[in-house]
Amino acid sequence: MDFAANTYTLTISCCVFITVVSAFLMAIKLFNKKISEQKTIIEQQNDAFSRWIQLTEKRLKRQKIIRGRLYIFLLIALSIFAFFGALIMFHNLPAAMFVTLTILLIPGRILQISEEKEKMKLTEQLITAIRLFAAEFIQTPHLEKGFAAIAARVPPPTGTIFADAYKDLVIGIDPEMVLANLSAKLETEHGKMFVQLLRQARIDMSISTLFPKLLEKVEKHLDLLRKNVSGLLGERILTVLTAAAPIPIYFIMRGLLPEVDEFFIRTVVGRVLLAAVFLSMFLWAIIDRIAGRVQA
Repeated sequence: MDFAANTYTLTISCCVFITVVSAFLMAIKLFNKKISEQKTIIEQQNDAFSRWIQLTEKRLKRQKIIRGRLYIFLLIALSIFAFFGALIMFHNLPAAMFVTLTILLIPGRILQISEEKEKMKLTEQLITAIRLFAAEFIQTPHLEKGFAAIAARVPPPTGTIFADAYKDLVIGIDPEMVLANLSAKLETEHGKMFVQLLRQARIDMSISTLFPKLLEKVEKHLDLLRKNVSGLLGERILTVLTAAAPIPIYFIMRGLLPEVDEFFIRTVVGRVLLAAVFLSMFLWAIIDRIAGRVQA
């Protein structure tokens, strides 16, 4: 009897021990998996942030406005200053957050507008370059002559790009390598199409008949860009004025009526209304940024 009882107790104890150990091992496995997933998420976030820094530096280098690292440092410093400034002034955390987010978006949008103007400028210069090359290529089917004509008559940056390509051809660099570098520098879609036609024109003279078609396509694209810019300019100015108007109105009212501060800082309705005003500005910045990308 005692033996049977001891055996039963030992069996139960072994089962409990195995269950506890299995549960413990499973918990460790799940914990390690969770840690691994968190590390993966953090690594992905770090990679995304690094890519954003690299892309920003590339864009700023192309625009020749300010160094990328300095731009990012100033942007972060301005955001911190705006956050604490708004927090101290309004005593409203949501409003301070929306101010900070808006500050983060506005410089990027200004850079985007600058890039749109640069793209339009490149498109205008590309039209002149295609005309010059097509006219020269019909008379003398050599890349060097066409590139020299573009370099002489088209202003920078397009003229400079073709001047460098002309020099590379003259000193004997492989034309395919020269055209590959040219395609990389002409960053617009139609610029790359032009280079592709140049590649084919080296082999087949009949390809030169496609230059007028490409020219017509680029001219239509430029007209569309101009219509988009002129059509959206008035709406953009009106939207900016509407979104930013509450700020000067607030300070004017604050100067005229001291009770305004009490309402916006002390009362729930005032705090919600103030946060809603800055939220509308933040939403405007997002919508304008999206509209700019669609336009481009």
